[in-house]
Amino acid sequence: MRLPHIHRERCTLCGECVELCPTGALELRGTRLGLTAAECVGCGACVPGCPEGAVGITGNTPC
Repeated sequence: MRLPHIHRERCTLCGECVELCPTGALELRGTRLGLTAAECVGCGACVPGCPEGAVGITGNTPC
């Protein structure tokens, strides 16, 4: 399964990826960005929206 990977050292918690996630799988949780894997469909919509390049996709299953 393809899932977002957050590079925490780059993430500024701006919330852009959260806004782009069509399923609500990403959410800001205090001082962290959280992922609910069961809700993620692996679409990758969150990746290009991150201004810091902190979101990538792991896994090799096509969408």
